[in-house]
Amino acid sequence: MRVIVDNDFSGDPDGLFQMAHLLLSPSVDILGIISSHLSVKDGFDPSTTRAENAAKKATELLQIMNLEGKVPVVAGSNTGMTDDNTPVKSAGVDLIINEALRSDTKQPLYVLCGAGLTEVASALLTKPEIAGKITC
Repeated sequence: MRVIVDNDFSGDPDGLFQMAHLLLSPSVDILGIISSHLSVKDGFDPSTTRAENAAKKATELLQIMNLEGKVPVVAGSNTGMTDDNTPVKSAGVDLIINEALRSDTKQPLYVLCGAGLTEVASALLTKPEIAGKITC
């Protein structure tokens, strides 16, 4: 199956364990890894660059597993959406949209969300036609 992993890798380590498990699974084709932001009140990463920090941690895990460069890692937004109707822009949103709109494969696309839904919601608000092309 085609998979995009979306998690807050700068928080508690459960997301990194999930990512390692998926990377070792032979039945999963990981198309990209999106690093999500944490809540502003989260104690794991009090910075304003939480999604960027998470991308660094995801990349570090890929290096440890000798998989650096095999799966793209992109940062999501460092903040949540300001309201229910205004999408944020990020490389994570672009990744979801681009993969959902591919016409060269019939494999289903799964977006595995282990954190906030900012990137998924923003992708759906930006391109509503992808709604039937992804499973969260």
